[in-house]
Amino acid sequence: EMAAAMPPEMMKAWMEFATPGPGQARLASRVGDWKCLVRHWASPDAPVDESWGESEFSMIFGGRFLVQEYESDSHGMHFEGLGITGFNNKTQRYEFTWLDNLSTGLMQGQGSMDGDVLRSRVRYTDPLTGQAGMWGTETFDDPDRFVSTMYTKSPDGREYKVMEIVYEREADDGDDDHDHDHDDDDHGHDHGHDHHHGGHAG
Repeated sequence: EMAAAMPPEMMKAWMEFATPGPGQARLASRVGDWKCLVRHWASPDAPVDESWGESEFSMIFGGRFLVQEYESDSHGMHFEGLGITGFNNKTQRYEFTWLDNLSTGLMQGQGSMDGDVLRSRVRYTDPLTGQAGMWGTETFDDPDRFVSTMYTKSPDGREYKVMEIVYEREADDGDDDHDHDHDDDDHGHDHGHDHHHGGHAG
């Protein structure tokens, strides 16, 4: 009944807003299992802290949103997190939220693509100071590897890299070195051929 009462231009706008397209297909290229090397800096002068984690990415609601489930064990602590990312067809921006077992707040951000790099701004709660911000980049140039980087400012105003995560896709066949076998001269042709599967999820 609601649809019947809707003027045609409103119906058209809703259909465009609701239909997965290239933005969602780009997110769908993340689907699968990944191992993660996490580098964290507590301050501009702090030594790097490294840990390993695992991520599983899947699409939900007919290919409309990307869900990330993350898990790691480091320094005797079990860490798990959940991320949800969408491409907003109306604003043409990526929107995401993150929650984990080390906080009670939702981290929220949005950004847009700059070539093959997603540039985003993030708001979260700092338990000491209240509302705080970070900005970051995420690469989309390789179907089997991507890097997510976060930057922030120290209390004295210095900009620094607070986190870097290198994601490597887990090989299905258990053969770790199959990625490095192909010749250099066909390197440009083997990327991107998987990217079209995400569009048919509806």
